[in-house]
Amino acid sequence: NMTVLFGGYNGLELDDTWEFDYPTNTWTQYSPNPHPIGREFGRMSYDPVEKVVVLFGGINGTSPDAYLKDTWEYDVVSRSWTETNPDGPMMFDSATSYDSSAKRHIMVGWNYTNNNFQTWAYDAAANTWALRAPPGGPIPRTGHAMAYHETLQRTVLFGGFDPSVPPGTPLDDTWEYN
Repeated sequence: NMTVLFGGYNGLELDDTWEFDYPTNTWTQYSPNPHPIGREFGRMSYDPVEKVVVLFGGINGTSPDAYLKDTWEYDVVSRSWTETNPDGPMMFDSATSYDSSAKRHIMVGWNYTNNNFQTWAYDAAANTWALRAPPGGPIPRTGHAMAYHETLQRTVLFGGFDPSVPPGTPLDDTWEYN
């Protein structure tokens, strides 16, 4: 019954944690320490088994490595952050969703290190990232969206922009991953 928000940008990368409570229609700011460094474009998804929100990567323009590859978990019960994996894949312009049948966080996007469009899975229980290599798949894209379809038990990716045709041709295709 809540949404967790972390970071963002208002001229500087933000490092604040907010919870929106749906039943009371209120936002509350929390200041747990430690917490991730400020960032924009971080990816988050909720793991109902582990009861944590997983935050991955993002961009921090004041960091020596602007593209972040750290993984943090926000415990929604204790309202605390824990860095779980400081060395995840170097991804940007990705989308993330939680696959409840596989009990994994699925991330699809660009790998900054090798400039490949990739699919990764994070296991919060084991604290591991694994590169997936599904055959075929969508063309590389930016600005795409993903969600998990509980009935189909598949992660669904929609749209985005084809960056090979500047300034980016809108895409309206839908892909399923299981």
